[in-house]
Amino acid sequence: MMDLLSPKFNITNAKDISDDSTYWEEKATEVVAIVMTGHGNLSDDLMAKLPALKIISSFGVGYDSIDAVSAAKRGIVVSHTPNVLNADVSNTAIMLMLAVSRSLVVDDAYLRAGRWLKDGAAPLRQSMDGRKVGIVGLSLQIHTLWYGCNSFSCIEKAK
Repeated sequence: MMDLLSPKFNITNAKDISDDSTYWEEKATEVVAIVMTGHGNLSDDLMAKLPALKIISSFGVGYDSIDAVSAAKRGIVVSHTPNVLNADVSNTAIMLMLAVSRSLVVDDAYLRAGRWLKDGAAPLRQSMDGRKVGIVGLSLQIHTLWYGCNSFSCIEKAK
């Protein structure tokens, strides 16, 4: 992303700022945009120091780390990238369900401890096929999870 932005904008990576307060004082009138991950914290105090700030763009699903109410009061646009991780959230949930149903962590420890050789194969585990999975919520991540679970024939729609 930096490769796309740097030819058109003066970019400073927050990791390269050695003295936060001095930097923001020196650059206060020049900063018109902040691009960030969802892991930082953008407070009202910082926005107050940046009179030229027009937009805060978070390339993450949410914007919990941005004081969006304060931004709106100051006329600062806040954007984010909703839905970009829906499939990954769903895939991770399915991966964890499979790991639990197949006792993956327990069986991995069994194998690494050498028990396979002295005690024999680990017990057989249950399949996800046909199991009932309750899904609560209507977000797009939940919708994506529902499609993934369908491949195991384990979803019954709520009435």
